[in-house]
Amino acid sequence: MKKLLFLSFILCGLLSTAIAQDSTSSREIRLLVRGDDMGFCHAANVGCIESYKFGIMRSVELMVPTPWFMEAVQMLKENPRTSSGIHTPSCL
Repeated sequence: MKKLLFLSFILCGLLSTAIAQDSTSSREIRLLVRGDDMGFCHAANVGCIESYKFGIMRSVELMVPTPWFMEAVQMLKENPRTSSGIHTPSCL
């Protein structure tokens, strides 16, 4: 599961790079890759951190409260350059 999540982040990055190189526009294209739902499960935590370390992701949203929240917090502490925010429920 975590490999699938990691590969999806990489494929999105490759696709966006190909689109940017194909563009005939003179405008600069910028892309911010953000992970979502960190804390939801162990695979999401690992996928987000690996996508940060080895991929192009630089921002992540952390879900609170979730079963794997404490693990996610520890992983983010170990990777302090990762930009993180709180994922708020849509019912609020």
